[in-house]
Amino acid sequence: MNTALLAKVGWRIIHDNVSLWARVLRKKYKVADVHDMAWTIAKSNWSSTWRSVGMGLREVVLQGLSWVIGDGRNIKFWTDKWLNNRVLVESAVVEIPERYMELCARDLWINGTGWDLTRILPFVAENLHLELAIVVLDTVTGAKTELLMGIRG
Repeated sequence: MNTALLAKVGWRIIHDNVSLWARVLRKKYKVADVHDMAWTIAKSNWSSTWRSVGMGLREVVLQGLSWVIGDGRNIKFWTDKWLNNRVLVESAVVEIPERYMELCARDLWINGTGWDLTRILPFVAENLHLELAIVVLDTVTGAKTELLMGIRG
């Protein structure tokens, strides 16, 4: 099958909240939030067409996704792949308290100052500070967090 077409169908299923066909497929195949792509892993009861759509998503869409950080309210700081396409909890040098796992990026941002490093650096290597320094949350214009499809090179 045409991988680009399958990726386009998958992208529309994820983002089309109006069309009946997309809502039905999301419900039938238990398509979860865009933040958690575990649902793209094929199950034994999937049709061959749906398996192909999942393959298109994994091979094309997921490879080219990037975050628009916006205000950071929809990004789970420790568990989403928003900083250099990795989960920060995997970079932890000590165990992160359970109450921190649900923090959004916005919760660790101080307006006028930047990242609240006193709540971040105890859990990760010092060099993460440099990676965080290039990311700024938009708390002024009201930009929303979203995933964009792009070409990675």
